[in-house]
Amino acid sequence: MRRSQTEIFGLAFIVILITMGIFFAIFFFVGREPAPSRGVESVLAANWLNTAMNTADDDCQGVILRELYQNCAQTNNLRCSTGQTACERAEEVSQTMLQGSFDQWGRKYHLTTGLDSIAVLGKPCPGARESKTQFVSVPGQQPLQVRLDLCG
Repeated sequence: MRRSQTEIFGLAFIVILITMGIFFAIFFFVGREPAPSRGVESVLAANWLNTAMNTADDDCQGVILRELYQNCAQTNNLRCSTGQTACERAEEVSQTMLQGSFDQWGRKYHLTTGLDSIAVLGKPCPGARESKTQFVSVPGQQPLQVRLDLCG
């Protein structure tokens, strides 16, 4: 009789250890959100900038956004079929694209161009942010920096 009691006690002890292990795993691993992946935001910002800069504007003779920024930084003498100057059109196209992506996704952003004639789009990020900068070559001048910050 004593031997069977020892075996049952051993079996109960093993069941208790397995149960404690399962509770430990549930407590520490299940339900936790994965750590935010740094760099995903900067990749998103870089992809958006690359796409935006190479987007043609049909309302402005098919000129791409990069060329609108270049003309705005140089002479601002390009007139679109809408009657807007290059600066006005670049700002409107940028704003439309930002609203069509980041506003739709509920993401906060801040776009700066280094041009006084183009407003800063979005609001500065109060805390953590991921940034990407594209340089637009402007003949005879310093390259124009177009920077997109995605707020964390």
